Amino acid sequence: MSSAVIALIILLITIIMFFTELLPLSITAMLAAIAMGVFGVMDWSDVFSGMSNSITLFLVGCGILGASYFSTGLSDVIGARLMKIGGQLSEKRFILVLFLIGAVTSAFFNGAMIVAIMFPIIDALAQSSKGRITRKQLYLPTAISTVIGSNITTIGSTSMMLAVGLLASSEYSYTVSFFEPLAIGLPGIVITFLIYATFGYRMQNRIFNFPDVPPDIDIEQEPFCKCGKLTKHQWIVIFVTLLCIGSLIAGFNYGAAGFLAAAILVITGCIDLKHAYRSVSWDVVFLVVGSLGIAKGLASSGASSLIADATLHAFSFLNGSPCGMCIVILLLSTLLSNFMSNGATVSIVVPIALSIALAMNTPGTPFVLAAAIGANISVATPISVTQVTMSCAAGYRFRDLLKMGGFINFLAFLVTSLALAMVYYI
Repeated sequence: MSSAVIALIILLITIIMFFTELLPLSITAMLAAIAMGVFGVMDWSDVFSGMSNSITLFLVGCGILGASYFSTGLSDVIGARLMKIGGQLSEKRFILVLFLIGAVTSAFFNGAMIVAIMFPIIDALAQSSKGRITRKQLYLPTAISTVIGSNITTIGSTSMMLAVGLLASSEYSYTVSFFEPLAIGLPGIVITFLIYATFGYRMQNRIFNFPDVPPDIDIEQEPFCKCGKLTKHQWIVIFVTLLCIGSLIAGFNYGAAGFLAAAILVITGCIDLKHAYRSVSWDVVFLVVGSLGIAKGLASSGASSLIADATLHAFSFLNGSPCGMCIVILLLSTLLSNFMSNGATVSIVVPIALSIALAMNTPGTPFVLAAAIGANISVATPISVTQVTMSCAAGYRFRDLLKMGGFINFLAFLVTSLALAMVYYI
C-alpha cells in the first residue's frame, strides 16, 4: 500500500474523529500525526516539526497575556466602564456598541476571553435593568462580533494562526503580513454590523420568541470593582499588549513576540509563573502541532495532490478558474466549520487548498485566507466556535441559531466571495 493511500486513510479516520469528537481534538490531531510517522508516511522529525513553529510559541504567549488581564484586575476595569455605558443606552444601541468593541478587540485577542469579560456585563445589566436589557438580544451579536472580527489580522483566532503557519511551512514559504486578511475579512464585519444597525434587532425579536433566561447571579453581588486609577501592573499589561501588537505589525517574529510578552509579564509580577503555565490552552497548542504534522504527511506522501486532482476534476466546469476554485474552498470551509471545530476545519481544508493552488500554478495566499475566513464566518450552529457555544447560555435553541446565524453566515459568505474576487482576481 502506497504512502499516499495510507495518509488518506489516516485523514479519513481523523475527519470522522473530528466530527464525532470521541476524543479531544488535540489528542486526535496528535495521534493522526504520530500514525503517519508509525506507518512511514513521513520522518519522525516532520511529525513533531510543529513544536518548532513560531505560531506555536506565540499561542503560549497569547494565553499568558490574556490571563494577565484577569490576574491584574484589568478585566474588571474594562467591565466597569462598559457597565456605565450600557446603563445609559437603549438595548439596540448597546448591541451596536458591544458589536464594535467585540469586532475590534477580537482582531488582537482570543474571542473566548472577550466574551468572558462581556457576558457578565450583560448579565449584570439584565439583572438590574428590569427587562430593558435582555441576554437573548445581546449574547448572540456579541459572540458573532468576536468570531467575524477575528478575520482582519493574522492573530485574531487560533484557526487563522494555524492557516498562516501552514502557508509559511508549505512550498510557498510565504509569511502573511499582520493586516493582510483585512481586505477579505472586513466586508463580513461591515455587512453584519449593518444588519444589526437596521433590521437585525427586529429579526432577533421574531426568532427568539422565548422568555429571557435570567442570569445565575446574586442581584446583591457586585460583578465588577469600583475602579479608580489604573494600577502599575495594569499599565504594564496595557503597555505589553501594545508593544506585542506593534512588533507584529512591524514584522517581528511571532514566537519571539509572544515569548517576550509573557516573559515581561512574569518578570514584572503581573502574573505568577504557576498561573502563567496554567493559563496556556495546551489543547489548542497540541491541536496546532498535530495539524501541522498532518499537513506535512499529506504533502510529503502525495495524498494532498491526489485530493487536489480529484477536486479539480469534480469542479472542471469552472474551466480552471483560480477565482472559482478559491470560492469553492471558502464554501467548503464554511460548510464544514458549522459542524466541526474551526481549528479542525482549517487543519483539513488548508492542505487541500494549498495542493489545489500548486496544481493550478497560482498563488496560495488567497486559497489559505479563504479557508481560514470561511471557518470564521460559520455562526449558524453552536458547534464551530467557542464563543457561539458560550452564547447558548441565553437559551438559544439550535433552530434559533440556524435562522439568525445562518442568515448572517450566508451574507458574510457572499461579501467575502466578492472581496476575494476583487482583491486577488480582478
